[in-house]
Amino acid sequence: MSPKKFQSPAQLLPYGPQAFLIQGGTLDQRRAWTEALDSSNLPHFEEWVMGYDSLLLKFTEASNGDDFLSFLEGITAESISKESRHHVIEVLYDGPDLERVAEHTGLPTDEIIRRHSEADYRVRFLGFAPGFAYLDGLPAELNCPRLDSPRPRMQPGAVAIGGAHAGIYPSGTPGGWNWIGTTPTKLLKTDHCNQPFLLAAGDRVKFTPK
Repeated sequence: MSPKKFQSPAQLLPYGPQAFLIQGGTLDQRRAWTEALDSSNLPHFEEWVMGYDSLLLKFTEASNGDDFLSFLEGITAESISKESRHHVIEVLYDGPDLERVAEHTGLPTDEIIRRHSEADYRVRFLGFAPGFAYLDGLPAELNCPRLDSPRPRMQPGAVAIGGAHAGIYPSGTPGGWNWIGTTPTKLLKTDHCNQPFLLAAGDRVKFTPK
């Protein structure tokens, strides 16, 4: 099956016998698709997985894609019924890599803290580890390369920046991002099985110094 173009510049690509990958589209467009899929009765549809700029659709049986392509065509970014959630997250800017970021950017630490906390962020997608949100919105002047050697364990709640993104480590996983602060906010909600993560794609985030 060759790629099918729809809602340009998005493409529908085969991804094995029982899955398709939507490559492209805006974040809000992908959110609209997932919202519609969650409430649909499409035959044999199993689940979706959001990526950085893609959306994976899995089915229980093989399909040529025609049975749901027309369904997706009728859904636009304006179809979203759920408003983006807003989260204000307190941060104690005490991370061991704060000085490293200062050295790389040429900015004093208090200026790094100001610019990081004044920015408006949006969750692009969850990946790498359960509940880890890649946040768009990091000021360009704070872009900083990841560590040459990742730490074996980041503290849960570690607030970090890596490349052009900001993020928060939800659990004690290895990590190579620049650790600049810590938040007491819990990102994993073990008592809510239907929605175990605090953050979701499309959510807006604001950091505030503690």
